[in-house]
Amino acid sequence: MKDQLSLMESGVNLLINGMSVVFFFLLILILSTYLL
Repeated sequence: MKDQLSLMESGVNLLINGMSVVFFFLLILILSTYLL
């Protein structure tokens, strides 16, 4: 049970990191198109 919980927790952390990276790239893309 504990292993499954820690696995789920690491999965959630990975998901949050992935979403923040995608958001960062989208922000750069929007800024570059706005400036150009």
